[in-house]
Amino acid sequence: MEEQFEDIKKIIKESGVDTPSADFMHKVMKEIVVVSGENSQVYQPLISKNAWVVLSFGFIIFIAALTFLYDSDTSIFDLYSLSVFKPDSIDFAFSGFKFHQTTTYGVLFLALLFLIQVTVIKRGLDKDV
Repeated sequence: MEEQFEDIKKIIKESGVDTPSADFMHKVMKEIVVVSGENSQVYQPLISKNAWVVLSFGFIIFIAALTFLYDSDTSIFDLYSLSVFKPDSIDFAFSGFKFHQTTTYGVLFLALLFLIQVTVIKRGLDKDV
């Protein structure tokens, strides 16, 4: 292992280290273009606040119209039978399965740690931006 490092050190000494010119930093900084505030894009949401207000009022009016204007004794759910989607003949394989209390605590603990991790990573990414 030491022989490999010695060989690498020998090769580096033979080749030498490249050093930039004296005004290298000045040339690099000269090439950097400062982004002005005029060229940056201002955030514009896809749906404006006025559109959200109109959509909210429309949704509220729609729900109110459904509840107050529909004067029937039968519900819309009575018209269609949904028993097709859950047949009684199918016996579910996991119907008698129960989690142990330790497993439940473990899953809840992992979910808590996941949520903490997501918030910590999000804060770290927000600080970098």
